[in-house]
Amino acid sequence: MAVVRSTRPPGLPRRLPSLTGVRFLACVAVFAAHALDAPRLFADPQLQRFFGELASTGTVAVTLFFLLSGFVMTWTAKPGEPARRFWRRRLVRVVPNHLLCLAPAAVLVAACGVGAQLTVGDGPWHPEAVLANLFLVHVWVPSSDFIVAANPVTWSMACEVLFYLLFPVLIRWVRRIPAARLGAWALAMVAAAASVPCVAQWLLPAPAPVAGMPQISLEQYWLAYVFPVSRLPEFLLGMLLARLIAEGWRPPRLRYVVALPFLTIALTLQMPAVFTFGPLSAGPVALVVAALAHRDLRGDGSWLSGDRMVAAGERTYACYLSHYVVIMYVTQLVTGPGAAYATPVAFGYVLLMAALTLAATWALYRFVERPAMERWARPRPPAATRPAVPAPASEPAGSTAGQSR
Repeated sequence: MAVVRSTRPPGLPRRLPSLTGVRFLACVAVFAAHALDAPRLFADPQLQRFFGELASTGTVAVTLFFLLSGFVMTWTAKPGEPARRFWRRRLVRVVPNHLLCLAPAAVLVAACGVGAQLTVGDGPWHPEAVLANLFLVHVWVPSSDFIVAANPVTWSMACEVLFYLLFPVLIRWVRRIPAARLGAWALAMVAAAASVPCVAQWLLPAPAPVAGMPQISLEQYWLAYVFPVSRLPEFLLGMLLARLIAEGWRPPRLRYVVALPFLTIALTLQMPAVFTFGPLSAGPVALVVAALAHRDLRGDGSWLSGDRMVAAGERTYACYLSHYVVIMYVTQLVTGPGAAYATPVAFGYVLLMAALTLAATWALYRFVERPAMERWARPRPPAATRPAVPAPASEPAGSTAGQSR
């Protein structure tokens, strides 16, 4: 059985709070991109077009999530942990929230048709696509029916499932790389990530654009954005960054690199649409992640590492899975599909979506995710090793309580 081994020297802290806090900012970017663009609530065409371009911030946020997954899992890997125990923790964290968000999404799509997904296509729902989504294998099929089935944002969780499955093997490889070659391997992953949209653009012409996605075909979108193998370099880059930081690499300070992802967004808006969806921002985002991690290691406090930001970051998985379901329901049951409103009214509906998302996030984390992790993330110790219940005060000394020590 494969064993997960740590790459973090014993003297370094296990937690890097800024990396948890920044997850909240990424989640806000994803919510804003979807809530402002997907329902198309704004009657002002120029403003709606602007929000459509702003949606590219959400794609960069997904790159940040993938990099953080690789970095944090590598940084916090427990020495000698069996792979099956690692997979168990991942399964317990992912599945309950996924099921509870997929169920209402599937009900809405079954009742209203695939148009309720606010993405592409129309007509009746496809039960086989929802079943594939249930097992998080739906994005392995280059079909719009499958890619966005029921809860469209779960495509990234399907990518994460591949990362989790490979992690016990990948970390053994990362640990064996000589320290002097880590930088070269990290640059290779940056190049591999950046090449994905290039390959999609050059090898997959776009004769029939997807509705709402000009100049990009379904096949290009699938290969450049949602195909799990295409996103693997970002996860590997995060793993390599963790090893680089552990080996003592000092990245540029945050103030010098924080603007780079936004400059990448501006650049991709001038390029073919496939580059907006592709992971072209992996390099700039990696520098931001490395700078934040090194800042925590130096002991430099920041607002990202504060208790409130960390608490918000810990709840981003519940927020990510639930927010699009909320948007779908508000659009179908409150605003009406296809309806557009004056700017103040449209913003009011966006605020309603945000409030309902916060409520769903709180409920999922408080009553589902945290209890599931506490109850099932670790195997229960054998009965012989469990602490015995203290004997009642009326029992004589030296009975059960004394024998349990």
